[in-house]
Amino acid sequence: MTKLRFLALLPIVCILLLCGFDDKPVVSYYEGTSQVKEIGYHNKEGQKVGEWISYYSDGAVKTKIQYKDGKKHGEGIRYYPDGAVKKKEQYKDGDLHGEVIEYYQDGEVQRKRQYKDGELHGEVIAYYPDGEVHNKVQYKDGELISP
Repeated sequence: MTKLRFLALLPIVCILLLCGFDDKPVVSYYEGTSQVKEIGYHNKEGQKVGEWISYYSDGAVKTKIQYKDGKKHGEGIRYYPDGAVKKKEQYKDGDLHGEVIEYYQDGEVQRKRQYKDGELHGEVIAYYPDGEVHNKVQYKDGELISP
């Protein structure tokens, strides 16, 4: 099983090496085990870059988040322990920027939000588990403008 996890990570490691990151991955482990907790790369200044992957203690992927110069930048995906997507979010220079979608464990959309430079900006929609709209509100620059 551990060999399979390593083989799954091998293509990511190869891609990162070709992109000018430090020559070895930064890996942290769960205390007292050989189970990887987080893996990624640093740039020459020691900042997180590229995709960082964190794992639950059983080895299932917990998060995949893109970094640029030490800040979250690009897509971030969070997973439930069973592997289902829990949340998809977009970052720009460390701030939420763009659409954030949260999911129920069965894959149905739970909530959609829009961000601009770290603040709610646009429509926020909450859904019931059956997919029906529960609530809609509108934000502008972090302030609620319509319930």
